[in-house]
Amino acid sequence: MKAVREDGPAVREIPVLDRRAQYRYLCQVARDCTVPTAVLYRDNDSALPLIDLLERQGIPYASRQVDSTFFSNRVVRDLTDLIRFAQDPWDGELFLRLYYKLGAGISKSLAQQAAAQAAGRGETILQLLAKSGAASPWTRKQCKALQTHLDNLLEERGDRAVYRMVHFMGYGAYLEERGGDLRKAEILEALGSETETPADLLERLDQLRGVVQAGSSAPDCPFVLSTIHSSKGLEYQRVFLMDAVRGLLPKTQPEEDADLYQEERRLFYVAMTRAQDELALFTFRKVGLTSPFSREIFPQKAPADGPKKKPLNIPVRPAPGQGEADLFTPGTRVRHTVFGPGLLSSRTGDIVSITFDQGTDKRLSLSAALGAGSMKTE
Repeated sequence: MKAVREDGPAVREIPVLDRRAQYRYLCQVARDCTVPTAVLYRDNDSALPLIDLLERQGIPYASRQVDSTFFSNRVVRDLTDLIRFAQDPWDGELFLRLYYKLGAGISKSLAQQAAAQAAGRGETILQLLAKSGAASPWTRKQCKALQTHLDNLLEERGDRAVYRMVHFMGYGAYLEERGGDLRKAEILEALGSETETPADLLERLDQLRGVVQAGSSAPDCPFVLSTIHSSKGLEYQRVFLMDAVRGLLPKTQPEEDADLYQEERRLFYVAMTRAQDELALFTFRKVGLTSPFSREIFPQKAPADGPKKKPLNIPVRPAPGQGEADLFTPGTRVRHTVFGPGLLSSRTGDIVSITFDQGTDKRLSLSAALGAGSMKTE
């Protein structure tokens, strides 16, 4: 067999900081696009922040089979319900859908009682719970903190409000404990970065749902958005492969399911072979956004030999024993060398969530804190 065409250029690496930077880069590509170009991705969700930016800037594009299931996803519904509850903290129906997902130890009977009482009173549901004698001291404290979070997030930009709900209001811990998909929250956060307030984010989601359901308004545009699956059998002069990160592409690891991992590798190969003349792949500098597939294409260079630095003689505290870590359970009072005293509200593996008396909420690595000697029980 003999190739008909000459060798083309090597696969091009586009190093960016994070996923949002790749959206901005692709918007510029779309603005100047004159040749058949495809942006390929593993799942439809990846395209939503890019579609949002293209629509906002009035840049034409074509899309293949972008579905709207993101908008009805349970995680997205929960987070948008939280925003609506912040807007109307007397809404008992919303509260009863959310109370057990916020890690405040609220029982069902207590939630129902507070929801019924708040319907005819000036105090919010969480304010009633924060004063309820039927709630534990820890639950009262958590409810007070949650009400403060709800008050504050309404004044924040959309992405910061989403981050607050996931990382400081217990919802992220709830998802992790049940194996939920935090990637949906990341997409929602990316969409929120373009909105001034959470209310604007809710409005934009409704608009974007309509855009996705209506489909592309420029089907003949040379700039095409497509999942890898939908691109099978097609070719484009230029191909940009986005969101090649662990958890998205590949979705699984060989130690989890070797067969599925190889299927992900074949899908990656399909994406690469859609390019006729030029193939570009995004890589990310932000911690956690790596892919074993992209590392195979762009191996990390070994550091050049040079004068070796003398290691610093820093005493290291031995790793804490299992018995010491076992003392840190939800409801335990702790003291941190930087943040002061606080209450450990939840724990998922090595990650602990702490509400400090000074009014801040932190998620910390227990092993790191104990290893550094920065935290102890009171």
